[in-house]
Amino acid sequence: MTDGVNGEPLDVGRKQRIVPVAIRRALIARDGGCSFPGCTRRHFVDAHHVRHWSQGGETSLANTLLLCSAHHRLVHEDGYTIHRDERDRWYFRRPDGRAIPEHGYRPEDMHDDDAADTSAETAAHTSAETRSVREPRARYRGVSRVC
Repeated sequence: MTDGVNGEPLDVGRKQRIVPVAIRRALIARDGGCSFPGCTRRHFVDAHHVRHWSQGGETSLANTLLLCSAHHRLVHEDGYTIHRDERDRWYFRRPDGRAIPEHGYRPEDMHDDDAADTSAETAAHTSAETRSVREPRARYRGVSRVC
């Protein structure tokens, strides 16, 4: 068990899934907010076990990071994954296996290389009504503050 400055545990191993206050404070100090590349959200972030607790992951500072609810959902439901590089830094991969740039995507990079023709002619035929209609997002049920 590793202790913080005031003797608080920063690694409780497999004893509990819930992230203790001391680890959460250390996560806030280390991450400052959501760890997803390009995300600037600092509030309403959850501690996420990189190696899931249910799959043998420990509750420790080394195995957790902060994610906002939107990016937490991407990791749990949409196939995004988290890995460590050769310098022991976290990086994220999309479901197709491509690594997400460290600072996120630029707006001009937000289209998929494999997408259908997105020429100006095609866009001109798309009505404003069609572009403004969006599918409702499924609500995330069974929200857990820690996973």
